[in-house]
Amino acid sequence: MINQAAIVDVRRSALGVMKQALHVSIDQERARELALRWEPVAAPAIERAPTGLNAHDRALVHLVHAAVRFGSGWEAGLRRREGLNGAQTLAAGLREQVERSGPPTAALLARIKASDCARIFGQDLGEPQSAELMELYARALRDLGRHLEAHHGGDALRFLACAGGSLQGLYDTCSGMPFFCDVQRYRGIEAPFFLRAQHLALGLAAEFGGKGPGGFEDIDELCLSSDPVAIGALVAAGVLKPEQGILVRLQAGEAVPAHSEREIELRAAAIVAVELVVHAARKADREVNAQAVDSWLRSRADWLAAPRPRVRTVSY
Repeated sequence: MINQAAIVDVRRSALGVMKQALHVSIDQERARELALRWEPVAAPAIERAPTGLNAHDRALVHLVHAAVRFGSGWEAGLRRREGLNGAQTLAAGLREQVERSGPPTAALLARIKASDCARIFGQDLGEPQSAELMELYARALRDLGRHLEAHHGGDALRFLACAGGSLQGLYDTCSGMPFFCDVQRYRGIEAPFFLRAQHLALGLAAEFGGKGPGGFEDIDELCLSSDPVAIGALVAAGVLKPEQGILVRLQAGEAVPAHSEREIELRAAAIVAVELVVHAARKADREVNAQAVDSWLRSRADWLAAPRPRVRTVSY
């Protein structure tokens, strides 16, 4: 587990990456222009636990969902439900499983198999990409179950209590599971993103009304833009300027190598670009934070339709 004192601020480390970046740049003038166009929008809908569950089971459902909240680079091979994208298809499968059988226990998670995941999420193990992702999902869920059993008596609420009501504490707690440890190495420095842990905090805050297991004193410090959707929107808006080789990959739908300098720079650039938009908007007397800008980016149909990076990673 990462030592609490060793966790580097996500924004500061992203800025450190961009000071050395060779493959991606930020058009600061376009960021300032974007700030003047920003307008408040409703935040994207957040998946809630099924009704009728107690606090422990509601928390556990969010932990399970967060454990498998990745698959960007495999989405083309997923069997999708009509009218739903890949992520929505998987979320629907998990919700229906909980509604049928209740939340899984830590012991059950600790021995789950890829075939179980294929059944829950409605996927075909005969499709190579789907089979690969279902095996990763099974590993992620086994990690969660074993971690809960070994360190928290199988109790999701005890797991969350270790976070101490802060995002930094949640990053530290989640880092006991390898797939959650979203800290990349970039030219000798550590670049933490902890994107899935941030989404877990957001989901818990919505589920519990910002109290108890969902109470995070620094929730306004979320920076959720280091994923393909936000990156694609910022490229389409002209704020992010990837090198030509990256643009060719995006247009062709080719994968950007996971953990490569190009992928890390894209993620870091998105965080820094959103911060520039926030700073410029505040100078114009707009009340805004990074989460509000991120929600606005995801509300634009034209930007959402633009090509986005596909990366086979467990980070998003």
